[in-house]
Amino acid sequence: MNRILGIVAGVVIGILAFRAFQNAADGWGAGHSDIGLWYAIIAGFLMIAAVAAIVGTILHTRVPER
Repeated sequence: MNRILGIVAGVVIGILAFRAFQNAADGWGAGHSDIGLWYAIIAGFLMIAAVAAIVGTILHTRVPER
């Protein structure tokens, strides 16, 4: 159950990162480079968090081998 919750949390954070990347692209496209830049930075941090949540969940919920 913990593994499922951790992976779902990572996927949700990944969706937020994708939306932030979309906002960054919209900002760049509208000529607002400051909005595009900061949304891209936020999206990068969110993507790092999503990958860390998924990988960390997989590593820390493994059943030890006997």
